[in-house]
Amino acid sequence: MATFYHGTTLKAGEAILKQGFNMSLSGARQKALHGKDVAEVRGVYVTTDQRRAEWYAGGLKTPGAGGGAVIEAKASGRMMPERDWWRLKAAVSKELGADALYSPKRQEAIDETIQRAKKLGFVGFHEMQDEYVVFSPRDLKVTGGYSMQAWGREPLTAASRVAARWRATNF
Repeated sequence: MATFYHGTTLKAGEAILKQGFNMSLSGARQKALHGKDVAEVRGVYVTTDQRRAEWYAGGLKTPGAGGGAVIEAKASGRMMPERDWWRLKAAVSKELGADALYSPKRQEAIDETIQRAKKLGFVGFHEMQDEYVVFSPRDLKVTGGYSMQAWGREPLTAASRVAARWRATNF
């Protein structure tokens, strides 16, 4: 079972560590970083590349850099290969008449593609390079996390947040 990483804000990282992932916030960091809702598929976006997650957390010179968090998690099932996902999505889109870029049925086609992938036994898919989308937070088991600080990584706990604030104001 592969380890996945999810870069986010410190506040969100602490909440994820305590309560797990929250689908109502899916894509919030993407929107903050890129100024728009770029997430096509609602789900938890993760990566196998720890440094990429650190970039999303703001630890590697991203907008609003510093003080983010990286969550470590394991998926409970198989990930659909990238090529298979895009083929299935294209077939479903054509079947529903949603193959035009701005089709009003586009979201319906994405949702149907997710349902079909789940029926085939997949919990998510390989989106591109080292990035994946997990359809449901129930399929991710959080195994740990750390905050990104100027001096390095710090275990992610409420206490570490207080310590980080103290260090930031006293050094």
